[in-house]
Amino acid sequence: MRSTCARTLLIALALPWAGCPEPPPAEPDEEEERADEYLSEELDHELDGIAERVRQRGFSPADEPWRGFLVDGATATQRLSLRSGRCVVLVAVASPQLVSLELAVHDGDGAEMVRSAAGEWGVRYCAATSGVHFVVARAEGDGLFAVRRFDGPRGLAIRFDDLRAAPTEALQPPPPPGRSATP
Repeated sequence: MRSTCARTLLIALALPWAGCPEPPPAEPDEEEERADEYLSEELDHELDGIAERVRQRGFSPADEPWRGFLVDGATATQRLSLRSGRCVVLVAVASPQLVSLELAVHDGDGAEMVRSAAGEWGVRYCAATSGVHFVVARAEGDGLFAVRRFDGPRGLAIRFDDLRAAPTEALQPPPPPGRSATP
C-alpha cells in the first residue's frame, strides 16, 4: 500500500510537466552597448596623442576607453572602482559636433566629488575612500565621445589645457619629404 501511494504521488507530481513543452528562451530586453559601435579613427588618434602626454607626466593607462554617443544636454554614466589614496585622471575627446563635454566624478552615494573646469575636457580626482564611484559625461551638441582613464599616486599634478594638439597641428597633413612646411 505504501509503495502504491508513493507511486501515485510521483505520477501526480510529474504528470503536469510531462506534456508541457519547454518554454522558449527569453529574448533580451535590451541589447548591451558595444564599444566597437562607437569607433572613430579620428577620436582614437587624438586620444592616443593625449594618452602619450599623460603617460609622460607619470600616469598609467587603466582600462579601455569608454566610448559613446551623446545628444545635446544628455548625460552618460560609467561605473568606476577606485582605491583610497590613489588618483585618477580622466580625459575626453569628442567629434567636432560636440561643442563641449563636461566630466564629473560622483561617489557611491551620488555626491559630486569633482567637475571639469570650463573648457577643459579632463578631470583629476584622488579618492578619499575605496569603492564605487561614477563618471558622468554631459554634452553640449551631438556626437561621439571617448574617455580614457589613467591612474597615478597622490602628488602628481596635471594640466589639461596643453594636452591636446593645437588645432592647426592636428588638421594639417605632414609636409612631403624634402619640402618645408611653409610656402
